[in-house]
Amino acid sequence: MRKFLLTIFVLSCLLVGCSNPKLQNDPKVIKQTFIPLLNGVWVLSDYICQIEKTKSPLEASKTLKEIVTMVIHEDIHADSLVVGASWNNHEGFEFVTYLQQGKTENCLKTNIRDHNDSTAYYELGYETAKNTTVLVLYHYNKRNQLLDKRYFTKVSEKRPENMGLDWGITKVVNEKIFAGNYLCIDSITTKKQVVFDVDGTIKGFPNIGNYYIVTDFAIGPTSTDIIIFNCQKPSSKDLAFQVKQDTIFMYNLHYFNEGFGAKVGKLAYKFVKE
Repeated sequence: MRKFLLTIFVLSCLLVGCSNPKLQNDPKVIKQTFIPLLNGVWVLSDYICQIEKTKSPLEASKTLKEIVTMVIHEDIHADSLVVGASWNNHEGFEFVTYLQQGKTENCLKTNIRDHNDSTAYYELGYETAKNTTVLVLYHYNKRNQLLDKRYFTKVSEKRPENMGLDWGITKVVNEKIFAGNYLCIDSITTKKQVVFDVDGTIKGFPNIGNYYIVTDFAIGPTSTDIIIFNCQKPSSKDLAFQVKQDTIFMYNLHYFNEGFGAKVGKLAYKFVKE
């Protein structure tokens, strides 16, 4: 009988040890589990879906609310991880993800604030399905009830140097809408072979070396999609564009009201994907 009771006691101790919150919140263990999954550049999955569906950054921008990108690398302190993020695709900021288990074992606590409810909180976690891992931002109320959750898709292992926290959105737009080989036809029907690269460079277009797609509509014209050739150079040129099946139509663009309004003019180029 004494041997039986001793066995029960030992098993009970082992079970208690396995469920010890201190072990579950060991930063070293959590780091080994989470960091390989979290590292990378992440973009709001709903935005990617809308870009694929509409081919319009202006239309897809309706999904860009609150945190829309996350840039995570091994910027780890003793018990926390600093995450770079883009807010509304307009402002950059940072938040802290603590190396502490959240409400479930696939989540970590954060210091993200709910500006509408100071008692609510956010946790950063992950979910895996069909060998694909997505990051999830879980939003809970003070009663620990799930209010909503937002999914993020990895678009790159790392962010290029000198690029902003919104770079992931630029990459998605370039990749989903523009990247590829085209036959360009201008207003006088001159034809040329042009290549739009994902990194924003252009090949085969005389006097034009790069392009930039406007994705931030917080200020300025909000009535059309805009592409800028030779961005940040004196020779820069803004054009309106519209995608129809395999063809991109670009139109002259005339600004008014100190740049807050824009009027679409005549067709300037037609790019037919090859």
